[in-house]
This record gives sequence, structure tokens and C-alpha cells, in this order.
Amino acid sequence: MRNFNLQKSRLTALFGDRADAIEVIDISDNDTIADISPLNALNKTHKFHSFIASNTCLNNYLLNQLDLYNLFSDLTTLDFTGNVSILDYSFFNKLFVIAKNLKVLNISKMQALQSQINTIDFSTLPKTVTHLDISGNNNIIEFVFLNAAFA
Repeated sequence: MRNFNLQKSRLTALFGDRADAIEVIDISDNDTIADISPLNALNKTHKFHSFIASNTCLNNYLLNQLDLYNLFSDLTTLDFTGNVSILDYSFFNKLFVIAKNLKVLNISKMQALQSQINTIDFSTLPKTVTHLDISGNNNIIEFVFLNAAFA
């Protein structure tokens, strides 16, 4: 779903009884998301495993609308490339506890500050992660946090 109007009525109509068949959802390049809670309909299935949301207006308010435990428990891919409106990176600490099978985490080009990255407890990064992309975050100048990620 690239460049798609994610209004609640459209999402609800989209998912309906088909929510249990969705494995990957891509909401990239949407800059008018006001309500993301309809994505919680995906918690009915354990087939959903990839959430791609690059270059969106996602922020912590919208992320807090998600039922993380039910929605992301089987998550293997999370792509937040270019999401500059996520300011509270403690979200990732919650994610790491829930998404035990996470393989791909892309947080590139988020304009992350060193202080934001330092709030993430990389020692809890699931050991299943094989791809961690933090490129394009030019304000990160100390990479000691990676020691905890791969200890």
C-alpha cells in the first residue's frame, strides 16, 4: 500500500475478514496518517511478519495506537527508513522484548540523535537479527552501543 490514504474507514474496509491472510504490509510514503489503530486487525493472524513503513509521518502518538504484543510477536522485518517524526526511541526497547524473531531492523535516515540512539538498550536486541541498518543518521558519532547489540 504505497501512497495510499490510510483513513480508518479505508483500512477497516481493506482488512475485514482478509486480515488473517496478510503477511507483509507496506505503508511507505504516506504522510497523512491520522489513525493507525486499524492495523491492530492484523493481530488475528500469526502470518503477519513484515511491517514496512518508510518515509511516513509515523510518530510516537501513532505507534502508541498499536497493540504491540499481539501485532509484533511474530515480526521478522521492521523498516522505518526515513521516519523523522519518531522522537522517543524507547519504542525499540518494547519492540525487542516482543519481537523475538526479528531478523531485519532498518532505522536508517531517521535523523537520529546520539541521545536518542543511546536510549535504546541494544543488549536486548533479539539474537535473531541478521540485518541492522542505521546508515544515514549523520548525528550518530559514537557507535559503542553496537558492542551491546553483538555481545
